[in-house]
Amino acid sequence: MLSNKAVLEILAKVGKNFIVSATKPTVAGVYQGWKVLDHEGKVTCLRCLMPFREVLEYHDFKGNVKAFPNKLVWCTFAVNDPEYANSVPVFDEKFRPEPRHINLLIDVLNGTNAAGYGRGYYGFGEAGTGKTSTAHWLFAILGIACVQLNCKPQMEVEEMFISHTAKDGKWSQAEGPILKAIRLNYPIVIDEMDLAPAEFIPALNNLVEGRKFSVTFCDKMLQAGDGFKVIGFGNTSGSGMESGCYQGRSPLDASSLDRLYKDYYEPLSKERYMALIESHGFEIESELSSQLCDFIVAVNKSVRDEQALPEMISPRGLLGICNLLQTNEGILKNPLLFAIGSVMSSILENGEYREKVFTLFSAHLTNSVLSTNQIEQSWGERFEVVDTEETEQKEEE
Repeated sequence: MLSNKAVLEILAKVGKNFIVSATKPTVAGVYQGWKVLDHEGKVTCLRCLMPFREVLEYHDFKGNVKAFPNKLVWCTFAVNDPEYANSVPVFDEKFRPEPRHINLLIDVLNGTNAAGYGRGYYGFGEAGTGKTSTAHWLFAILGIACVQLNCKPQMEVEEMFISHTAKDGKWSQAEGPILKAIRLNYPIVIDEMDLAPAEFIPALNNLVEGRKFSVTFCDKMLQAGDGFKVIGFGNTSGSGMESGCYQGRSPLDASSLDRLYKDYYEPLSKERYMALIESHGFEIESELSSQLCDFIVAVNKSVRDEQALPEMISPRGLLGICNLLQTNEGILKNPLLFAIGSVMSSILENGEYREKVFTLFSAHLTNSVLSTNQIEQSWGERFEVVDTEETEQKEEE
């Protein structure tokens, strides 16, 4: 959340210019204040309509502020409701989203749930390209509470709306993530949307278009407010044919896609991988950092274009390699091979995959051309500990 100094500065700009409402004000200008009411008429938070770049500056954002759109956004600067505060994602200062994704997400958040105009969002791309992190980053910056839903295989549509629990041998029903998001008027972030049942997305059509919706669990018709937004992510495009390691459960139908803005998250470049290493403060020589990123790009390209390997190295995997490399430098004989093997499970049990990885390792991560047999020998020594006494003795000689 914002600092006390930022809150006081925003309050000074808003003054007494507050609208008290459960629904988003339809007519508002810059520095318009909004006291947001919940379904019981209580104030959950205070928001101000301000330029997005100004919000970034209040958060002391270290990236290129001018790369982001300066659209007006509703920024939460004070919270009165503990449930709301606990539902706001934690801000990751090290994450750097692509401005174009932020721009489209802002358009979705600023939109209205009305027939013909209501739109959700579907971001797709390879695992590890920062899809969900981008939404969480934006919600943290704007202080927007959200509900999280992770789809999984064999999931039924009903459990997305209704939760079944057992207590003292008796089954009872409670609201599921969709109903919770509607009641609280929060956006819902849906991960692995291409794993959802085929009939799930059409069930949301009436909600994103502001129409009333009937659920057997409720004794009244439901209608989503403007705060409810469908923010979905998946590995594949709507046709299920997007390149990647995972093809999803079923294609999204045309009527559902028509109600979602589509946003493709491209594979990470070498430059973005290097920026990731730098932002996390690893003490790795620049030449080795560059070579490591070349290697990871080559591995992922081999998976994507040739299907020669079964798994990619995600940004999380890169950070894992850097961490193991740094903590085992001077401890193990081959800390880099140890780190890569600890992240890539496929090369631990499959000699064919291991040979292909060693070929890429030789091309990008050695100063001289080594044969795969030589690297294989080093691979066998990757757990061996450096004899520090012997090393010190040689250095003295």
